Amino acid sequence: DSTTTHGQTTTTPKMPQDLNQILNWLPNDSETLIVANGPFELPAKLNELQTFLNSTRSLTVGLVTQLQDGLLAKQLQGKKVLIAVEASRRFTPPKGLGMMPFEGCQILKFDVADHDAVQAAVDSCFDKAPKTVQLGDTNAAVFKEKWGSDEWSLLVAQPQRGLLLCATNQNFLAQIIKRMERESLDRAFPDSLPEWQHLNLNSSVWGMRHYRKDSANT
Repeated sequence: DSTTTHGQTTTTPKMPQDLNQILNWLPNDSETLIVANGPFELPAKLNELQTFLNSTRSLTVGLVTQLQDGLLAKQLQGKKVLIAVEASRRFTPPKGLGMMPFEGCQILKFDVADHDAVQAAVDSCFDKAPKTVQLGDTNAAVFKEKWGSDEWSLLVAQPQRGLLLCATNQNFLAQIIKRMERESLDRAFPDSLPEWQHLNLNSSVWGMRHYRKDSANT
């Protein structure tokens, strides 16, 4: 595909199949996209002594590794992630110091050899979750976390074998699952966005942010 920018014709980067599929699942009003290309091994719960690469990758797996003091991370440490994506929207100021609350989801696709381990880890979440919800054909385990002065909801779901989702908002997750179950005509972060012209999709980690005016006042 070609796009004309400032009088010049540029070529839209060729979208990898796994990424294109995930983009079609995302709510089309998503604002921020961060992608970690694999394969890479999921780390244990993150600490301050991380390499720069692992620190940037943590932007796509941090919810998974921090959930319930490493409940998932302990079982999935060393398992191979083929691609990890975080999409988010509607950022709001934190009540104190700490991360800005947002609506979003981390999507991790694992190597087929690790599908049984992913299933076991998700099962353990349902065993320990104080609450579960039904979203379409998918169940999600719901946890509460206190980070800084803010209380977060984290939802864990496995809508497909080998696919792990960890979301901060039930509606955001429900939209993803609905779009997975039905083919969508629109896509989050469409090819028409000029940001695509400045990305190397083969980088170990990359991201883009496209703020939306309808949530700018928050």
